[in-house]
Amino acid sequence: MTRGICQESFAVGDVKEIHNGCSRECERMPKKVRELKKLARKAGFVYQPGRGKGSHTMWYHPQLSYPITISGKDGSDAKPYQEQDVMDALAELERLEQEESEE
Repeated sequence: MTRGICQESFAVGDVKEIHNGCSRECERMPKKVRELKKLARKAGFVYQPGRGKGSHTMWYHPQLSYPITISGKDGSDAKPYQEQDVMDALAELERLEQEESEE
């Protein structure tokens, strides 16, 4: 099965993603673990060395009360739940920024 690149894109915070298929729920290639780490770093998350075991890394953001855990080697495909965790955290940050700007 071949997958083409869809020109539809969507934004989460400063991150714009172009994906395969025609809707956000479409079938697409998974992100690499290194891409998730790059997104987290760009959004202001800080890596806490020594906090994860094995390939697990813990990422903290000063505005969130919880860390996100990203596991796997940098070149490995990220699991769908890992991508969702990062995207949920980015969406929460965006929501907090909107609340602050309204006040």
